[in-house]
Amino acid sequence: PQRFTELVQYCYSTTSMQVLWNGEALESFKPSRGIRQGDPLSPYIFVVMKIPETYSSTSIYLRSFILPLVEETHADLLSSIRTVSKSPISQISRIRETKNHQSPSDLFYQITVLKKRGLAYEPVVGDLIAVTNVRPKCINDLNNHCLIAFVHRASNFCITILSSKLITTLDQNKEIRFVVYLTNLNTNIRIWRSLNSELEGGNMKIIDKVLQVHSSDCDACVECLGKENCNGSNSDIRGKISRSDLNDSQRDAVLSCISLRECHHQNSVKLIWGPPGTGKTKTVSLMLSCLLKLKCRTLTCAPTNVAVLEVAKRVLVQVRKNESGGYGSYGLGDIVLFGNAKRMNMDDPHNELRDVFLDYRVRALGKCLEGWKHSLASIIFLLKDPRRQFLKYLNQTKEKKNMKNEQDIATPWTFEDSQNEGIKRELYGFKHNEGGDGCFSRLRLAIKECLNVLKLLPKKFCVEGTLRDFCLANACLIFCTVSSSAKLHLKGMSPIELLVIDEAAQLKECEATIPLQLRGVRHLILIGDERQLPAMVQSKVLNVIKMHPSISLFPNTEFYNSEILDAQNVKETVYGISLFPQMMYSSYSFINMPLGKEEFDDNHSQRNMIEASVVSEIVKLLHEEYVRTNKKITVGIISPYKAQVCAIEEKVKRHIGVSQNGGFEVNVGSVDGFQGGEADVIIMSTVRCNNKGSIGFLSDTRRVNVALTRARHCLWILGSGTTLLNSESVWKKLVIDAKKRGCFYNAQEDKSLAKALLYSLIELNEVNDLQNVHSSLFSDAIWKVRFSDEFWYTLRRVGNRETCEQVFYILQKLLNGWRENHKKKMFVYKGLSSQLLEQYEVNGSLSLFWTVDVMQENLHCIQVIMVWAILPHSDIYSIAKRLDIVYRNYTTLTIDQCKYKCVQGNVVIPMWWPEEDSCKCSEVDDGMLSKSLACLEIADDTEAMPKNPLSRMQQLNQWFQKLWRGRN
Repeated sequence: PQRFTELVQYCYSTTSMQVLWNGEALESFKPSRGIRQGDPLSPYIFVVMKIPETYSSTSIYLRSFILPLVEETHADLLSSIRTVSKSPISQISRIRETKNHQSPSDLFYQITVLKKRGLAYEPVVGDLIAVTNVRPKCINDLNNHCLIAFVHRASNFCITILSSKLITTLDQNKEIRFVVYLTNLNTNIRIWRSLNSELEGGNMKIIDKVLQVHSSDCDACVECLGKENCNGSNSDIRGKISRSDLNDSQRDAVLSCISLRECHHQNSVKLIWGPPGTGKTKTVSLMLSCLLKLKCRTLTCAPTNVAVLEVAKRVLVQVRKNESGGYGSYGLGDIVLFGNAKRMNMDDPHNELRDVFLDYRVRALGKCLEGWKHSLASIIFLLKDPRRQFLKYLNQTKEKKNMKNEQDIATPWTFEDSQNEGIKRELYGFKHNEGGDGCFSRLRLAIKECLNVLKLLPKKFCVEGTLRDFCLANACLIFCTVSSSAKLHLKGMSPIELLVIDEAAQLKECEATIPLQLRGVRHLILIGDERQLPAMVQSKVLNVIKMHPSISLFPNTEFYNSEILDAQNVKETVYGISLFPQMMYSSYSFINMPLGKEEFDDNHSQRNMIEASVVSEIVKLLHEEYVRTNKKITVGIISPYKAQVCAIEEKVKRHIGVSQNGGFEVNVGSVDGFQGGEADVIIMSTVRCNNKGSIGFLSDTRRVNVALTRARHCLWILGSGTTLLNSESVWKKLVIDAKKRGCFYNAQEDKSLAKALLYSLIELNEVNDLQNVHSSLFSDAIWKVRFSDEFWYTLRRVGNRETCEQVFYILQKLLNGWRENHKKKMFVYKGLSSQLLEQYEVNGSLSLFWTVDVMQENLHCIQVIMVWAILPHSDIYSIAKRLDIVYRNYTTLTIDQCKYKCVQGNVVIPMWWPEEDSCKCSEVDDGMLSKSLACLEIADDTEAMPKNPLSRMQQLNQWFQKLWRGRN
């Protein structure tokens, strides 16, 4: 409509507004048809305020993020819907209305989904799902057959949903119904509640401090400066810090941060800055262990699970190392980590963080308290009616006696009477000696108090949620993601004193408002490096780097202007680890992958299956080295594309399985997923391989910085050197730097990687590239080898990897002088080729066919092995007949040279003769035999050879192809 267009154009013309159309800023607004309210697939428009540099109030600051949050949620949903055919899905077995169902607003339904193989999706709270009658294969299926719902509760495949539309009885009686995962809204809902001040606590002190235009980051508390905290506890802490292996700047950072605990006069924000590997996490772990000893209630959070787990592990190491120093009598009870158990890999029994993980702690306490319930009830009954309990005891005693002796039936009654008389005498004497009813009144009062306490205990610890709140409320150190910190906004929750945010540069600013509003937070400590991902704050503190110098050299020069210093310990030779003798596996190397093939998966994400195969082979070698030496090693595999991450994970599982036994740990993830993490060995797969130098978002220098700085000892980068050199990005500089430093290697130079390349090319049907790989496989063999084109063709047709591995295992032995012990002739044929042709069995149905031939090399004739094909056993007669045509044109001397066998011990070695001392050798490629083959006419059962002058290899290759096709 005209008025709507005028309104939008007015908003665009103002300096305080900006128009977003389909998520992109407009330079000019042109109205379009087709806008549908609430439809994520239709064009949409937002008129949003331009985010200012200063704010007059905290409410304006919070409101400025609301519409961008809506836009981000819309974009997430749109991305999920576009790939709905690949979304997790489960089949519904039952739908019914809940007690809270009220049309038309509260459309609550209970759904039971089937536990069925292949449909393993189990909805969780916060999931946005599509409920549909068909399994969606495209977007149109959602338009015609679905409604959107939000998962409100979930437990054991039984979920409660809030539906966007009424589900009629007719709908419920449909034969099949599915739930399809779209996205999870938990984080965005928590941010929304935080921005709208709906969270319990509403603490705005830190936010208000940051928004003050004239506030100085260096303003120190005057009152705290005027008095040094010199009590015994602080003296112990300072002694511990001085004895640590931190450098001066790191010690100052720890002292400065823990001093905040004593300041109640003002709010402050501190920043610990440093590039990757400079000891930030080490500094923070010592700081947190000191705060634990001071009983300072501190929340430590980060944007990702990886970063949270890394900090928690370091703190746990510090605490366990200093347990004798006295952290209290409760061990690790003052430390709590909570979050998603599956994403944090808490199901692994070797995970050292299980001792502090909240779910396991609650489960352990629950078992203890469940054991008390019966005992508590028994004690309450005893105190309420002791006579009845005593009689019950006597009856039980009587039954036991009856079982022993049926003749003493009357005895228990006599026993009871005598006992009652004895008790009466004791009580009378007690009453007389104690002076009346005073003692009994005190006893009745004590019993009443005990009963009140005993009745209260089951109510205090009756449900799991109460135990969770109890653990969280009494912990000194709490670890979680920034989003999960919303669970600490509870009534009655003990206030948090200090907030520590690790990897702050990676955090969305609006998400940070969740923990900042926690009740009691007085001070904020940020840790991060804005040069990796978008920064929230800026400051610099000189730290000492701990990566191996060869790894840190390029990032230090490229990203930090060589300002970072190498610590003395990393300069020492013993710091590095030597895994393999090859230089390719030194501390830093670029492994060139010229034969890689980039492609899109079904979700339009890039992958490179050849690179994935090589990466998995390297992991296999590392695992074999771990098994041999039993030395603990952690391996991280990084790729910028999700499809490549999935491909590598699948291949690694195939090679070494999925077990993580603590000694050998492998983590595969994206660049963002590794922010804040590190490993002994990092393998990076760059994926891209094209002639144009197109590398997409791989050119983002911040992500490059993150990827290159995750390794402690070894960093191996896999990629196409040509593609990266043509990219005109930071990767061009990296490849040039690697070549200058002698760290540039081709994957084919390593035999194991060459085999992985070979098998991968065979699987991908890339026959033309096979011959570029095999030369490195047998470079140090005794015999030289030549392959017919048909060998690669038949090898590809074989298909499975096991057979290919067996073929090259046989070839490896052949070229190093091994021969089968022929006790009897495998075939009988009168032709000349029967004296030369060898048939070695590969498996039950296929054989490797090869001969010894001679070739000219450096004015000599030398024996070589000629590999012809991999074919069924029965084809040997046809092959022999064809080769017989060739060998009829050999001279007698050449035939003798082919047949000559020189044996040294158990090894057959190739012979050579000076060219002048022998007749003209037959050439394996094209040569003398071409003319002879052209004029041959065969009159027997073989087909006539063509008249055109083709080489022997061409003739035989054409025939082998015909032979193979005839069998298929």
